Amino acid sequence: MKGHGRILREVERTLAGIPAVIRYKNIKNLYLRISGDGSRIELSVPRRTLMCDMEDFVRRRRAWIEARLRSM
Repeated sequence: MKGHGRILREVERTLAGIPAVIRYKNIKNLYLRISGDGSRIELSVPRRTLMCDMEDFVRRRRAWIEARLRSM
């Protein structure tokens, strides 16, 4: 598959009160990571994902995010 997973656009936003880098890619699912320094989350999302869907995704995983940030 040519171009699968290639970054199409990158945006910095705050999602559910957490600084985030959003990378739009040619993928099917949303992926969540914590940056190496713990300063923000990194989301890889399908190219047509709505901001409200990303906000909901982060809200539902807030406990996981906070636990990972505490352990860093």
